[in-house]
Amino acid sequence: MAVAYSVPEYTAAAGLAGELLVALCPQLLDPRERCGYRVGVYLGIGRRPRSERLEVLYVGQADRRACGDMSDRYRCHRGPDGAPLFSAVAVIPLAWMVTSEQLSRVEGRVGRFFGRPPASLRLPATHGRPDANHSF
Repeated sequence: MAVAYSVPEYTAAAGLAGELLVALCPQLLDPRERCGYRVGVYLGIGRRPRSERLEVLYVGQADRRACGDMSDRYRCHRGPDGAPLFSAVAVIPLAWMVTSEQLSRVEGRVGRFFGRPPASLRLPATHGRPDANHSF
């Protein structure tokens, strides 16, 4: 079952990134718009049919440091009719120097925080060897 999206839930999940977190961005974005960040974790948000409650349906990662924006990744999630799969997106922007391993671990931690969202079929492992700069 998907977990409800709220600003306190977002803030707690974003805090799992620790020192890698660049900014808190709890505002929901239209999935067709650019977010202005190049690397981080994103939350695909949808509404529960009967209650209209916002829920986290998907957690993913995007690394567009070479060029582009995180939105280039989350805009790839489309239904058969070409419409975005999510009604909104929230981003957790991470530091430019984040490694791919750290990015994956943050994605896994955030995904597990939200109870393994239903559209996230696989989440990365959340463990790994710590490095000198981060408590991952």
